Amino acid sequence: MPRLTQYELERLANIERNNDLMKSLGLFKPEVALSKVKEEAKAKQAAKENEKPQSARKRRSEPSSYIAPRRKSARISASRRGVDGYSSPPLNSDPIDFLPHNSPRKPVVSLRRIAPPPIPEQDEDEDNEKEFDPEYRASLPTRNADRTLQFADAPHFTPNMTPEEVLKAGSFGGTMFRRHYSAITKQTLPETDYKELPESWYANLDVKTYLTSEDYNSLVNRYRVKAGQTLSDWEKAGWVDPQDPRGWFQWYARFYLGRRTADDARQIKRWLGVCGSSGRFKRSLVKRIAEKRASWDDETVSPILRQTLQHWAYKLTEADFNAYL
Repeated sequence: MPRLTQYELERLANIERNNDLMKSLGLFKPEVALSKVKEEAKAKQAAKENEKPQSARKRRSEPSSYIAPRRKSARISASRRGVDGYSSPPLNSDPIDFLPHNSPRKPVVSLRRIAPPPIPEQDEDEDNEKEFDPEYRASLPTRNADRTLQFADAPHFTPNMTPEEVLKAGSFGGTMFRRHYSAITKQTLPETDYKELPESWYANLDVKTYLTSEDYNSLVNRYRVKAGQTLSDWEKAGWVDPQDPRGWFQWYARFYLGRRTADDARQIKRWLGVCGSSGRFKRSLVKRIAEKRASWDDETVSPILRQTLQHWAYKLTEADFNAYL
């Protein structure tokens, strides 16, 4: 073992003397003495802080900036929520952090049930006579103060848009009268079918854009959205009758102009299921508006439902909206 230098011998002697001193004081662990030194240092620091002005202490206690973690647990997020259940995250957080972990519940909206209008009973012989008389034409409907259409022989059928208004508003993506091979009639429906309508209905329209477009253009529609199923879908579902191979709107235009057939009852029943007092699309639109606490005419709420209803010759009114609430 090498000999210790004079410096190392003196150092060992000092260590032994210090240990003896600590033992005599009852301090056997060096860290105990160290903790007392730290406590004294903290006390001195606190005294200095108390001597400083309050504004200076406040500035020192506040961090200059706070950088939030990019990922936050549900527990931490919950602890930072305010009275309203969610507080805005810092701007440097991930986009997902801008969404509350618990989605706010939609307000519960209960709509009134409105009794449907009575369906008049008609004599079957009278219906058959109208069906087979191609020359028969009923009178044109009248219009109430609320713009609801009234058909004398179908008082329960109350659209508030005429066929002309439906077309001019922008409907069906401009494809209502496009060339189409009918799976029902096994014939090609020509794009000239629109000419059976009164010329005034399309005189000021760009026919190729609004009536006979080969491609569906949602920008043509009143609410700038795509809505409804294709004619092929309607054919597959069995909703298309051979007498009106272009579907419900073609039936409606002909019914409006006075034609009456045995298929009228079915087509009116379909309309009631969409736009009647218990119509699923009409009630859905009212409910969504109420849930968002929006105005009845706020077109940003459910534009697809609004466009669909327009295809069925109906536009929501303030009176109809309020009737459900």
